[in-house]
Amino acid sequence: MQTHSTAGRAFHACVYALAGLLLLAAAPEASRLDFPTLLAKFAAIPGFSAPFREEKRMALLREPLLSHGSIYYAPPQRLARVIDAPTASRVVVDGEQLTYSSAGERGSIGLDAHPTLRIFVDSLRMLLRGDEDGLRETFQIAFTNVGPADELGWTVVLEPRSEALRHSLASIRIEGRDRSLRVFQILERNGDVTRMTFSSAGTERRFTEREATEIFGTPGP
Repeated sequence: MQTHSTAGRAFHACVYALAGLLLLAAAPEASRLDFPTLLAKFAAIPGFSAPFREEKRMALLREPLLSHGSIYYAPPQRLARVIDAPTASRVVVDGEQLTYSSAGERGSIGLDAHPTLRIFVDSLRMLLRGDEDGLRETFQIAFTNVGPADELGWTVVLEPRSEALRHSLASIRIEGRDRSLRVFQILERNGDVTRMTFSSAGTERRFTEREATEIFGTPGP
């Protein structure tokens, strides 16, 4: 009797162990992000801000061009890029209009006049407001999970659909964790690469009226 009891306990222990392994194997996959879920997370943010370091490598230059600053986004369409060094400058996009200031000079242009600049602005704005239809209309999209499932790491590669844009832009690569951006990289057809690395990204940023006026130039949403 003791032998049968011991064998029974061993059998049940094996069953429980196997069930536990199956649950552990299935759990990580269930927690991974997919692209629509990621965009839904971005669509829910009240605003975004992050310091960045930008490195631009150009075929004609031996050393990369480096700059430091911050980027700000207020849904659904306002984006500001503020450079602190090496030369202070500011670019604000509100809808279809871009306003810039640098070294005492100020000006305003329409985004349609600069297709490459527009693709940078639109890709970032569409991502941050969770505009899946807009992204899929403009780009071919490759979404990949990166690292352990519980860290929610991801990479998105965007390739332009437009023949005109493909002549100048090869791809945009965006890396992040959950709804926080880490890297935004632009690869041009001529081999030039612009890489922005973000730190301390704030995805719960709520701009006061005063902050909105100082950053974007207008207080409203």
